Amino acid sequence: MSEEELAALRANSELAITTFKDRSGIDFGFDRDSVAWLEGFIDRQRTVEPSPSPMITAVLGSHLGHSIIAAAGGTWARDEVGQVGVQFDNGDWCYPFAKVAKQIESGAGVGDGILSFYDVSVEYLATGRLPGRPATGHRAN
Repeated sequence: MSEEELAALRANSELAITTFKDRSGIDFGFDRDSVAWLEGFIDRQRTVEPSPSPMITAVLGSHLGHSIIAAAGGTWARDEVGQVGVQFDNGDWCYPFAKVAKQIESGAGVGDGILSFYDVSVEYLATGRLPGRPATGHRAN
């Protein structure tokens, strides 16, 4: 990815922190508690604004990806079809923007929550411990 793309991802993540640090009531940052708060925020917003702007997905997806990288390592990259995601050292990928979009569309209650995605990405994909699968080459979104 270009330096400009990476800078945009960082800027979006910082915008999330600036926007939600006072609203959340927690020490909002790149951690699991902040991802949990964002999951609730997305579901609350779904009832108010069912079709948010693409900017919301960009900001929340950037924050989710940076939170995963902070917890498990990995880097932002483009896959072979040009989709932006987090690639882990073991070759596995996760796609934070796709997961945020799915939760916005369907809600966390139907299995599309970003918190479980964060947990699976950090605990299983990044470590190569996804049950019943070969050690590398997984993609989650």
